[in-house]
Amino acid sequence: MAKPKAQTIQQRFGFMDDDLKKPKHDELMKWLNDSVDEKLFEWLGIPDEWTEDEISEPKTYALARKAEKVQSLQKQLDREKASPDYDPYTTFGNLDTSQKDIMNQKYLIEKGERISKIEKEFQQASEQIRVSPLPLKPSIRIVKKQWEEPVMSNDYIVGFVDMAVTFQLPRLNLNIELEENGWNSKWNIGYATDNRINFEVKTEIPSLGELIRQLNMYKSYGAKNIFVVAPDDSHKELLQEQGIGFIKYA
Repeated sequence: MAKPKAQTIQQRFGFMDDDLKKPKHDELMKWLNDSVDEKLFEWLGIPDEWTEDEISEPKTYALARKAEKVQSLQKQLDREKASPDYDPYTTFGNLDTSQKDIMNQKYLIEKGERISKIEKEFQQASEQIRVSPLPLKPSIRIVKKQWEEPVMSNDYIVGFVDMAVTFQLPRLNLNIELEENGWNSKWNIGYATDNRINFEVKTEIPSLGELIRQLNMYKSYGAKNIFVVAPDDSHKELLQEQGIGFIKYA
């Protein structure tokens, strides 16, 4: 029988992946497909609770917003206090003294009211932010699971990763509002932009060197963040030393 013709660049280099035809390969793929939603936090080494950095970053942003508000109110207050104690418009027109006195008195009352209002808001803005209880950290959001994702070089297929998973990591946002009783806050949960992880599934690893060469080829064409999934974890440490993650099928 004639040797199968190479269909991808990796096959031209001699990487003929016969593992794909084995029923065990499908078993591992189905396990991976079902497990990735729950296990991705663990596989990526991401804590399932909010870290100090994840909490402090939105707090720092909220404090910066508060400082900007206090500074803005201080400038308004200084400007009002520095304004003249008479109505500038009374210097124009043919007004008699009694009319000017009435306008100036009205102006001073309104100026005092403005200063009092800004001072009150300034006092409220200077209070501490009351931080609401921290919400639980949700799971990673899986956007897409793509089996047999092609690794491309322009119009040519380099090879296929067994599964490419697009996901989004949860992140905290702290919204603050200045109200009559001071600063109130509310935690909101958003999601970061799309990330991607690639999985290469192997029922066995007869040649570690060939596997590493194959995955390094994928990396050179943009397929980063690669994990090998296999039942035998005897090569785990060596793969990790080469910048390749490992997940044991169990």
